[in-house]
Amino acid sequence: MSDDSVTAKDPLADLHPELQKMIPAKEVIYDAIMGKIEPELLSSNLSALTEKYKDESAEDRKARMQKYKAAFTAYDKAFQEWIAKLGDAVTEERKDAFEKAELGSREEDAGQMSNLESAFETADPPSHS
Repeated sequence: MSDDSVTAKDPLADLHPELQKMIPAKEVIYDAIMGKIEPELLSSNLSALTEKYKDESAEDRKARMQKYKAAFTAYDKAFQEWIAKLGDAVTEERKDAFEKAELGSREEDAGQMSNLESAFETADPPSHS
């Protein structure tokens, strides 16, 4: 007997909970992208499509399916572009943070060296007894 109740693993399950909270709901992302491409395919509209098109001809259905196929192709492209831009922005922020941390460390090191140099300059010479 096969088990049809197997559920897919949540791809975000391994993320730190704070990162999980920052990610918009999958429907929000989908609708934000698809809404600009084919509003009829927004998640809130999907359940009404069967009723809306119950009397369409086979030819009209075929044309609509082609339109939907093109919409999902455009969606896939737009989603990949969005992910790439997000990745670029996060990478840029990481680079900026690293450079700022490195600069701060160098400034701290320079300050410590300056303090050492001042201490040597103002120190009394050793006395020979």
